[in-house]
Amino acid sequence: MNRVKLILLFFLITGVSSAVFNIGHPFNLKGDDSNYNDYATNLVSGKGYSLDGKEFSAFREPGYPIFIAIIYKVAGINNFSAVRVVQIIILGLIGLFIYLSFELYQRKKWGTIAGITVILIPYYGYYTGQLFSELLFSLLLVVSFYLCLRILIRNSSSIWYVLLGLVFGYAVLVRTQLLLFPIVICLFAIFIRSFSIKKIVILLVTFLMVVMSWGSYVYHKTGHFYLTTSYRTGLNFYNRADRAGWSYGQLISYYGYWISRSSSNGDIGDRISNYEDKLKAGYYNEIASGNLPNEIQNRSLKTIFIHFDKYIFGSGIELLKLNYIDHIYAPSVDTRYLRVGFYIVLYLLFLYGIINFFRFKNTSLQTMVVLAGIYLVYNQLLVSAFDAIPRYNTPYLVFFLLVGLAGLSLVWPLNEPIIKKQK
Repeated sequence: MNRVKLILLFFLITGVSSAVFNIGHPFNLKGDDSNYNDYATNLVSGKGYSLDGKEFSAFREPGYPIFIAIIYKVAGINNFSAVRVVQIIILGLIGLFIYLSFELYQRKKWGTIAGITVILIPYYGYYTGQLFSELLFSLLLVVSFYLCLRILIRNSSSIWYVLLGLVFGYAVLVRTQLLLFPIVICLFAIFIRSFSIKKIVILLVTFLMVVMSWGSYVYHKTGHFYLTTSYRTGLNFYNRADRAGWSYGQLISYYGYWISRSSSNGDIGDRISNYEDKLKAGYYNEIASGNLPNEIQNRSLKTIFIHFDKYIFGSGIELLKLNYIDHIYAPSVDTRYLRVGFYIVLYLLFLYGIINFFRFKNTSLQTMVVLAGIYLVYNQLLVSAFDAIPRYNTPYLVFFLLVGLAGLSLVWPLNEPIIKKQK
């Protein structure tokens, strides 16, 4: 199949995925999506990067609101149909870059299978019709993965490092959680001796130029240098500090109540909801009383260090929360039991890929699996240090799937070559 036909196939399947998995889920602005819409609307209306249309606000990262603002500028404010079309294209591009990652190893058949399978992830089809940053962030992750992989296995020119720095930089402006990840990638590349120091500098300088441009703009507006306000990070530490003072039994009970609420699509679990609402109210009441977010955060960190054993145990619980089935932000056509089945198949396939990674040694696909593992481990460790929900794992589902399919391709090569890793 030639490249043009393949791209058309990807986008056709993407349209079907969006139509099937977004049934009954119109744009309903009431939380994070409402914030993104307000930022985008104010940008197009000439009110600047503002949440309320009056004052500058860096409460949310600018990457996704700017992306939506561009769509609004072209197609009109609150043109959600246009947003959906663009996000359908984004999902198709996610599948395409997964295909290109396999193509680097001359595994076009498996690349086609992997690209289509990724497009058919129910949660990705669902997010094509929602005003959330998940799909855009997932695309940036996948593009950065492809660029990293290309650089690691080929003698790439400096332009590829510049491109990677730009993608990493913009990804941070969509979600700041990726801020330290370029350093992790550079350390990995140095370890396997794939990047030259000169090109690493090019990558990091490009990355910092993108990130610093936003930081400088925030400094211009506020007199302080930061990417986003510390309110949300402070609230996360505030929540974790509160639970760090609990007993192990209370922490386990908390997880049980959290599971009950998540499994019921959030319809029950008043105990957890009341607890979270109480914490949030307490946090913002302290700010209203004159306590600075940084002061509250420092106090929370001291509490965490005092009860560090409970914090570590609690991080294990956050890890379980992160990898649990997302019943709340999920497609309605996919019933609760089918969602459970999807996650079971996904994680079993991932484990199968890991097993084959150790069975079939010295294959070039090892680099792909290790790199995907680095993406996953980084997210797992970082998010579990805070207050996790399964939605934070959604952009990374593609990497669980990629590892599993890479493992399958070693067992069933489909008459494609299994290239031995060059020593």
